[in-house]
Amino acid sequence: MEGSTKTFDETRLVSFLYDKYHLIAPLSCKLLRSSFNDHYIIQTTTKKFILRVYLNGKYYLRSSDDIQFELDLLRYLYLNGLAVIPPVVNKNNETISVITNNGENHYLALFPYAAGKPIDESLTIEQAMKLGYY
Repeated sequence: MEGSTKTFDETRLVSFLYDKYHLIAPLSCKLLRSSFNDHYIIQTTTKKFILRVYLNGKYYLRSSDDIQFELDLLRYLYLNGLAVIPPVVNKNNETISVITNNGENHYLALFPYAAGKPIDESLTIEQAMKLGYY
């Protein structure tokens, strides 16, 4: 199956997050966007997070090792001073978690929320170059 598009029950994800991560109640979860992966906004009383659910069946993801490489790279870049958002570690001190849905394992990663605004068409050439658009 090429990239399942079924989203997860948000109540189930909240329960999973309480179980796997050090998050403080109350916790809300809302689907933000479904595309190459599903992204949910997670809200506590004081913090926001983004939960990425990696969709199965992608030709460029052969195993969870490919996802783990991406997450390890983000941590490495962050620890070496680059402005990237590293994944949050779970209660097992891991950056990747696994949830089962309909007999299928799905990999998840939790990230701190990065406040900002969408990029619009009024970028200067200098800004576009810094973002790799020019």
